[in-house]
Amino acid sequence: MRELSIEDYLVVETKKLDGECIKLNPKNARGILDRLCLFPSGVVAFVEVKRSKGGIVSRKQKMWALKLTKLGFQTRVISSKAEVDAFIQDVRNAINDRR
Repeated sequence: MRELSIEDYLVVETKKLDGECIKLNPKNARGILDRLCLFPSGVVAFVEVKRSKGGIVSRKQKMWALKLTKLGFQTRVISSKAEVDAFIQDVRNAINDRR
């Protein structure tokens, strides 16, 4: 499956939870993960989207993911619609935990 199809699905599913899925600009931070996902109750996650077959996370992306995780943010690499669904379920659980 193409990366764009997965990314579009992530945006749609995020909006269903009244969230925002912002495309990040790599010009200012080379290797930053693709998307900043903001949800109700202050749930925040950075998501890197890869195509289903052969998508490789770069060294800089791994470094960003580690840095963001150390700062307390959730990070996720997603390469299928099923992984988007699992991510959204985790977000639902996190939102419910904060209510």
